[in-house]
Amino acid sequence: MTRMRVRSASTEPTLQELQIRTLRDTVTVLLQEAPVLDATVRENITFARPDADDEAVWAALRAAGVDDVVAALPEGLDARLQQRGRSLSGGQRQRIALARGVGHRRQGC
Repeated sequence: MTRMRVRSASTEPTLQELQIRTLRDTVTVLLQEAPVLDATVRENITFARPDADDEAVWAALRAAGVDDVVAALPEGLDARLQQRGRSLSGGQRQRIALARGVGHRRQGC
């Protein structure tokens, strides 16, 4: 089992010997220029977790604060986002990418 040592300035909770799988399941990195796939909203959110159902996708969109934008699209989750998300504003692209990060968590959205 792969383990990683992480140092923390605080005493609680201790992060020593944190399992890599746990770290990957709970931490998401979101870049300033968030990548959006030339695919549907659903495919963008389920990219890292293809088994996610629509309820989990909507929960991720709500957590990222972009569910109202997607609900307003004529095709909803099946709306195709153009290359690099050109059909969205910069903030909306970041929120779609954030929803993808939230949606990848194994414990739910």
